[in-house]
Amino acid sequence: MTNDTYLYPYSSAEAKERDELSLWRESHKANIACRNAIEDTIRQSFDGMHLDKDCITPVLDEYGYKRTAWVLANTLHELKWDGRFGHANKQWAERACIPKDINHNSDFVVRSHPAVLDGFVSFYRKAVQALNLFGAEHCVGDRAKQDFTGKVLVLSPEALQEQYWG
Repeated sequence: MTNDTYLYPYSSAEAKERDELSLWRESHKANIACRNAIEDTIRQSFDGMHLDKDCITPVLDEYGYKRTAWVLANTLHELKWDGRFGHANKQWAERACIPKDINHNSDFVVRSHPAVLDGFVSFYRKAVQALNLFGAEHCVGDRAKQDFTGKVLVLSPEALQEQYWG
């Protein structure tokens, strides 16, 4: 990941209360840059009918999984009224806790066509799935019959540093 700017998890108001406005500003700038990168890669990878399935790679290489998810989930939160996003992608975005920041969340909403962006979100979700992270959703049924050998149980992927995701 080239851009390793800290992903600030609170709103600008909370950052002000915590005296962490400089951290929030840097993170906000990186969110906007990530949004721009997503828009650019979609523009370059969409031929009018199909989106190149590998278009997610340069964005993930530059901004990582967490910031990319943050920007995509924020976009779907802000555009939840738009019926062109798939149900599964909307559900995925709802699980992300993006703090309400009425003056700033719209700054990093991806402005690509929603139907094409929906495909990009699906590519992101498949890329995360391909990492084979083992999470709480895998802890169902009889645990005595499950094989946890060689796996790390992470109940919250946000707690695991991204360098260990792969």
